[in-house]
Amino acid sequence: MKLFSFLALQGMLTTALFAQSNDQNYTQTIVPKEAMTLAEVNTLLGGTPEAKNQKLHNTVTYYDGLGRVKQEEWVLI
Repeated sequence: MKLFSFLALQGMLTTALFAQSNDQNYTQTIVPKEAMTLAEVNTLLGGTPEAKNQKLHNTVTYYDGLGRVKQEEWVLI
């Protein structure tokens, strides 16, 4: 039982070490693929995932503690 408790505690500690910290940040950018009004974009964001992915680009950029780009990726909304 002590071994199981130790392994569970170690797993929680490892998860905490890889969570977002104060020196690592990200930005999410959503850009329409064609010209739209703000009202159309807001309506689209409330719609289905298929419609969002057809009409919007979604980019997530991760930064290190000094503000340098660490990773940038396109993701589905």
